[in-house]
Amino acid sequence: SELLGQPVELAVEVSWDQGLTWVEPESSRFLYLRDGRDPIKTGDAFSVEAAAYVLRCQKALVGWTSLNSEGVREFVDAAPGAILTPLWDEAQARGALTGMTRTWSATQDSAGTPWPEVFSIAYEPGKDLLAILQEMADAGWIDYRTQGRSVQVYVQDHPSGMGADRTTGALPVTLRYGRDLTEA
Repeated sequence: SELLGQPVELAVEVSWDQGLTWVEPESSRFLYLRDGRDPIKTGDAFSVEAAAYVLRCQKALVGWTSLNSEGVREFVDAAPGAILTPLWDEAQARGALTGMTRTWSATQDSAGTPWPEVFSIAYEPGKDLLAILQEMADAGWIDYRTQGRSVQVYVQDHPSGMGADRTTGALPVTLRYGRDLTEA
């Protein structure tokens, strides 16, 4: 990280063709936090503690601009993208989320699907973007994930987003206990 001048990232890649090509699946990038290495015992196995890359959104805070008379950032009849887009862009303009991108717009989710609903909500200055993303997901407004250094936001349970059924279609996914899973 000293060479990079930023926090260390860990990216998990997978290969389906014995290592000829490698792909980083969605939500497979992490921020290195610490490890269990013993500086005296070299060569021993050790564990690494890392957090999901989306954790960087905790540094993106609702700013002190565009507040209403009650001192909160208010959105009236706004789609999730119309709420998240200015909050993201303003945080980036203040220096947060350096190197990160978003793939949604005020009018469409990351798959290009128009936002079907609008909501009214207000946020106090200092609230972080990760908390807002999680609240929206918990309320059933959105699904979100990362792909590399990009944050993707989708209409919740929309087939073009994260809610797609992977057990049907041309290449169905099947996981078997003992072969693909060791615990659940």
